[in-house]
Amino acid sequence: MFKILFVCTANICRSPMAEVILEKLILENGMEEVMETESCGTWAVEGRSASSLAQLVAKEQGYDLSTHRSQPVSLHLVNSSDLILCMTPSHKNDLVQIFPHFESKIFLLKEFAREKKPLNPAIADPVGMSLSFYRQIFKEILGEVERIWPVLKESALKKVQVV
Repeated sequence: MFKILFVCTANICRSPMAEVILEKLILENGMEEVMETESCGTWAVEGRSASSLAQLVAKEQGYDLSTHRSQPVSLHLVNSSDLILCMTPSHKNDLVQIFPHFESKIFLLKEFAREKKPLNPAIADPVGMSLSFYRQIFKEILGEVERIWPVLKESALKKVQVV
């Protein structure tokens, strides 16, 4: 099983959005036997629901965040993941500092599988912002997850063939 972990701050907006987007791609492509995804936060409190605006924006796009419950990053999550995709450079830096032996699998979502670094490598935190900003962030995450989907799919299939 190839496991992708998305990381943001509180695990109530960005990383849950990325998780449900990828979950849908996994199901639509019949990849649930070879790939899974999860999310967490560097400052997450255990068991919080996704923010109401994140849930609304996801629902508008056909995704369901109603059952999401936040969780903090942990050694178990990092160790059990094949790929860790962070929303901002500070998330990545925090993880690399705490888990330096896993640095090779920690990336920024916007930089992963891209030849040139984007001008703005961070996906902004929508907490406290407007509904339209949440929509903008959702679309940005959707575009990034769709962009990396072929690489994720190939990586998952390679891992299954090796095992």
